[in-house]
Amino acid sequence: MLGGGVYNLPKSVAETSGPAAVALAWVVTGVGMVFVVNTFRVLSLQQPELKNGIYTYAERGFGPLAGYLVAYGYWVCNIFAMVAYGVLLPATLDAVFLGVFGDGSNWASVALSSCVTWAMFLLARRGAESSAAINVVGTVCKVVPIVLFACLLASRFSLAFVGEHLAGSAGLAGLEPAAFLGQVGDTMTVTLFLFIGVEGAVVVSGEAKSAKAVSAATVAGYVVVLVLYVLVSLLPFGCLTQDQVAAAASPSLASILDALGMGWASAVVKAGVVVSLLSAWLVWTVMLGQMPLFAARDHVFPAAFARENRFGAPTFSLFVTCVLIQCMLVAAHFLSGAAWSAMVNITAVMAMPCYLVCCLFLLKLALRGPWGGVTGRRSGLVTGALGSLFSAYLVLEAGVQLLAVACILYAAGLPVYLWARRGERLPRGEQVLALCVLAAAVAGVVLIVP
Repeated sequence: MLGGGVYNLPKSVAETSGPAAVALAWVVTGVGMVFVVNTFRVLSLQQPELKNGIYTYAERGFGPLAGYLVAYGYWVCNIFAMVAYGVLLPATLDAVFLGVFGDGSNWASVALSSCVTWAMFLLARRGAESSAAINVVGTVCKVVPIVLFACLLASRFSLAFVGEHLAGSAGLAGLEPAAFLGQVGDTMTVTLFLFIGVEGAVVVSGEAKSAKAVSAATVAGYVVVLVLYVLVSLLPFGCLTQDQVAAAASPSLASILDALGMGWASAVVKAGVVVSLLSAWLVWTVMLGQMPLFAARDHVFPAAFARENRFGAPTFSLFVTCVLIQCMLVAAHFLSGAAWSAMVNITAVMAMPCYLVCCLFLLKLALRGPWGGVTGRRSGLVTGALGSLFSAYLVLEAGVQLLAVACILYAAGLPVYLWARRGERLPRGEQVLALCVLAAAVAGVVLIVP
């Protein structure tokens, strides 16, 4: 979860929202994500034989095509997240190589991020276990700068200053119901992006020692990052105005420390950003290779995605993943000035349907499925229902434009499923679902094409 987003969090929320809206957005997100996180925890305990993560939950609950769409959607959404890393890394290094990388979307940035992408491909080909030690070192190195930032900002925090600027740059109008709720919704798109990865232990649960280890890792990850995210996003409002935070250069944690005269701490944060991005880049490259692999074994992705090398790494899946990342890095060049926010928004809107289907599976299981004694059925029912409502709310909150893009991207993946199922006649339910996805994509094209 701790990738590049946390280092740009203050700027990302301040661009649309004042401190009051940001605080409420964290309350709603924090409570809502409890049910999503608990969904993964309960499912890992109730269905320990399903070791291939969110894809298998969708496939078991709603059929092969639903499973494919979740596997594909999760895969694509995290490809966009990787491209966001590819924008932030050169933008951070621009502080050292002045003027070379700019905002992270020029051709020099594309070249640098492309080299990193293929270097990670070579490392990921050595299998999941080889990246575990790198992940531990990377996690330590990226948490230290975040904690340092929080401590330094806490020492400068002023409640009186927050009170004077509570509504943000919009003034009192920012506290009017419609405008205020709009700010909360905008902030929640960012906060959702930051939680992508909370299901990480479930995705690679086949490598875990036990279902209890998966459950514990999921809960611990959620609690730790929630505390860090809330501190990082709210503390800057105690010493800088919304406009000042929004104007910070990327990565905004470092820029805020520079603005407060803490250049030495800014240097530590910038180093942390580089380490964080590189370690997260490797871990996510490994994870992105796993999802098509598992789906291919169940014949909902083409069989080629199931190819493994002597290290057990899915080489073809990794290769296709890196090719798509490469293509999106080039496309990001043409979004100059908006590449980061575009990648964050697309990632978030593609992720929520995947979470929604998992919550619906738990709800279905609690209503009429087999149920073990690890957790109470009523607890599973409440968790599944509220998790589903929260996930559905976030899907709708994304807005018409982003939903249109998501529908088009999901429809673009249907030929891959037909390739995997070639020679077979799809059941009527899958035909109806496929037609619905296509119809939504056509509507999306109509909405976004002038």
